[in-house]
Amino acid sequence: MRERLRNHSGPAEGLGGHMTLWVLLLTLGAASLRLFHLGLKSFWADEAFSITLAQFRWADFRHFLTHSEVNMALYYVLLRIWSQVSDTPGL
Repeated sequence: MRERLRNHSGPAEGLGGHMTLWVLLLTLGAASLRLFHLGLKSFWADEAFSITLAQFRWADFRHFLTHSEVNMALYYVLLRIWSQVSDTPGL
């Protein structure tokens, strides 16, 4: 009985190779579409907001961080420092 169960190839085993091929093809297709459109938008809304916030005056910047964006404070401080050191996007 055990031997018969071991040698039995059910519907799930027969589709294994086809399913792997379909998943691979879908993944490659999705990746190629994403890479093709990668450079179309230079900044998303949240990135533009971060850059704008990093350019606030120190008093406004500090007020915004302490009253609105406490959880992202370290990121915004590092972004502000980086934007004053270099004009290339880094963080």
